[in-house]
Amino acid sequence: MKRMAVVALGFVWGLLVTWVAVYVLNRIHWPEVKSHATSCNDMEHCTSHVKFLWGIAFFALTLCAVLFYGKPYVAPYIGLAS
Repeated sequence: MKRMAVVALGFVWGLLVTWVAVYVLNRIHWPEVKSHATSCNDMEHCTSHVKFLWGIAFFALTLCAVLFYGKPYVAPYIGLAS
């Protein structure tokens, strides 16, 4: 029971630290930096490209996870079992 209490306390502590960090970083008045970038450097105007890249990354990572965890079940049927 003590372990569960420590786990719950650690989880709540992690949530609290994360919330404080996000709160503080959102309240900082960051100086504006002049950018010399020639491509799109504003997320509001580049969302379609960013969404496309996130979609590819999500698909690739999901495929890797499925292949990695599915290998023990599929390998014996296709002759790859060692």
